[in-house]
Amino acid sequence: MLSSEKTVNNLQYQLFIVSISLLAVANTVALVFFRGTLTGDVLALVDALLTPFFLVDFGLRMIAAQSKWRYFFIEFGWADFIGSLWLPGWDVLRLFRVYRVVNIIRQLPKTSGQTWGTLRRERANSIFSSMIMLAILVIEIGGIAVLHFEGTNANANILTAGDALWWGIVTIATVGYGDKYPITPGGRFIGSAEIITGVAVFGTISAYLANAFIGRRKQTDEKEATTTINVQDVLTEVKRLSVEMEQRHSDLETRLTTDQDRHASTLEVRLGRIEALLGAAAEGSNSSSSESS
Repeated sequence: MLSSEKTVNNLQYQLFIVSISLLAVANTVALVFFRGTLTGDVLALVDALLTPFFLVDFGLRMIAAQSKWRYFFIEFGWADFIGSLWLPGWDVLRLFRVYRVVNIIRQLPKTSGQTWGTLRRERANSIFSSMIMLAILVIEIGGIAVLHFEGTNANANILTAGDALWWGIVTIATVGYGDKYPITPGGRFIGSAEIITGVAVFGTISAYLANAFIGRRKQTDEKEATTTINVQDVLTEVKRLSVEMEQRHSDLETRLTTDQDRHASTLEVRLGRIEALLGAAAEGSNSSSSESS
């Protein structure tokens, strides 16, 4: 639950959800004008591919909510759920995502200083989410554009929205299966743009993953170094206490010896006095006896 709550409250995650929600709403509005065309097919298919993102977001928010009932019925969780669904012919459901967008954007001015500060501190995460969003946009726009050039060519092999998006994903991932490829000058230009974008996107993602791995390793090393330092501090403190205890033990022995010597001297003096008194008493007794005789 803590992990889910941390995720849904993460700034980069919130902005990413806002971005894909706005894209889904824009696609829904555009479908009003392009339904039944190749462009409309691409918009509808991209909208369907965004569904897992929204369902995961709804699931995380439901898990993170302290009160499931309150989140679903009072905090419009039902709108998140309905807006996450994709049903053919029911594209209007995506408009329910508007509530989540408005709610997130409304909270940004309250924490604007923290927002920009967080984005600066977590540049790697911000760039990573931006690259994912860029890839989605390029695949969608590239799919629409390549169908514009290839869709009417009798010799083309990119003829449907599925073909266009598959080609876009393969191209931007720099895999290049070769089963789908543009043959028109315009289509090849779009392909070149997607290849360049793909190199930038996956180069950035690779750098992000490497940075995350190195950062985690660095944190582990720092933690181990801190632990080592702490152990050394403990050993030093134990050694200091041991020396201090030995010194105190030595002082105590010296004090006990001194006290014993002092008490012995005092006792000898007292015994001497007692002996002197006894001697004097004995002499006095002898003198008295002599006088009596």
